[in-house]
Amino acid sequence: MIQCPRCGSEAIQELNYHTYKCHNCGLVINNPDDLDLVDQENGPFF
Repeated sequence: MIQCPRCGSEAIQELNYHTYKCHNCGLVINNPDDLDLVDQENGPFF
């Protein structure tokens, strides 16, 4: 599961191919690599 790098929420909506928005804090993420870093830091989600 992807998480917001700012607040840790999993309420992420994909707006288009490279843009995501967090419904919890409103952060707009233009680089999906930021989301991948969250998965690597917290380990895999099973």
